[in-house]
Amino acid sequence: MTEPEVYGGLFQSFAENQEVWLEWIQCEKPQEEPLPLDWRSKLDDFQSMVILKAFRNEKIASNFSKYVLDNMGKFFVDG
Repeated sequence: MTEPEVYGGLFQSFAENQEVWLEWIQCEKPQEEPLPLDWRSKLDDFQSMVILKAFRNEKIASNFSKYVLDNMGKFFVDG
């Protein structure tokens, strides 16, 4: 399996830092917490949502609304 360039090293990060990743994955509101380690600065908001969707799909709807609000404006959330 190959990783898209932006996610390069992510699989290795999971393997080497399982406890840190599991803590984030299993927390009550991962959509409100930054990604573990240096991934919080490596990925933009949309790329981070892809990670959230992969691990906690049930949290993506609220996160997507926040993404639209932050990046497109209130009109697109209320409209």
